[in-house]
Amino acid sequence: MNADRQSAWRAIRLTRATLPAGMADSRRLLYASSLEQAEQQFRAAASVGPESRPLNLFYGLSQAGRAIAAARTPDGQGISPVVSGHGLKVHEFDSLRPGGDIFDLHVRGEGGRNTSFGRLSWLTGSDNLQPEGVSLAAVWMMLPEVCLDFPIDGYHPTQFVDAHGDSFTLAVPNEDENAAALRVTYPQLQGAEMADGVSGYTGGGPGDGTPMRRFNLPDASRTLSNYRASSALMPACREGGGYLDPLLAWWVMLYALSMLARYRPVEWTRAIDVDKSPRAVWLEQLLDKALDAVPLQLHIALTDAHPSRR
Repeated sequence: MNADRQSAWRAIRLTRATLPAGMADSRRLLYASSLEQAEQQFRAAASVGPESRPLNLFYGLSQAGRAIAAARTPDGQGISPVVSGHGLKVHEFDSLRPGGDIFDLHVRGEGGRNTSFGRLSWLTGSDNLQPEGVSLAAVWMMLPEVCLDFPIDGYHPTQFVDAHGDSFTLAVPNEDENAAALRVTYPQLQGAEMADGVSGYTGGGPGDGTPMRRFNLPDASRTLSNYRASSALMPACREGGGYLDPLLAWWVMLYALSMLARYRPVEWTRAIDVDKSPRAVWLEQLLDKALDAVPLQLHIALTDAHPSRR
């Protein structure tokens, strides 16, 4: 097993004896059994090819979601820690034809806080994808593990930022772009003030690379997302919409791919055919990276960790 993957699962396993802070002991059995099934599904995923790997990955993630709900659903609000149903649906399945691009598919939220996705979107402050959903192309650009190698034009990527206390710097390709426009692209910039002038460049010297702009945002390191232990800005799901927590970006992608693999196996087989599909290698990389990236995000979600508290 990959060392990073092994470390992530070890950290998750440690929480089963020493429960996450604030979690009631009465939820221990639900928490532990869900995580055991999640880990076994991910181990199974590592041993199979892309034909069926999305199934193991998503159902492992789904079981881990039950543990997150057990750990983070607050007491005293009349809300059960038990969730039921996926809370998502893939649209445009019926219009998917041979040679069609699976990244044109949309995923929408269905149901309330008692579904798995509904509960986690509530707990993480994510867009619940209701009534409008999100395209798989947009979700793809939320996952740096793949979009940096295989970008899709027309969508904004997740941006890693250097956050310190109440401020952070962000690479802004158009240095004249104002804060209002950026807030539409990155909803977590709501409440942030952009300082005047350029504060540096991504390259080695003045004027080399992309301009960096400084933003002031109260408790920036906690307000921003924790993506694999780094502060990040997640792009809007759609213009005027909210954002997805990094774990839920993986959730939506793996849910959609698992539905394809399970219910549309012909289309899925075509999509991963490296001799015919231009997206096949992209999807292979996604499924490989998920084995390492998702367990780390699971640990972050279970412990409500933020980069400032590493």
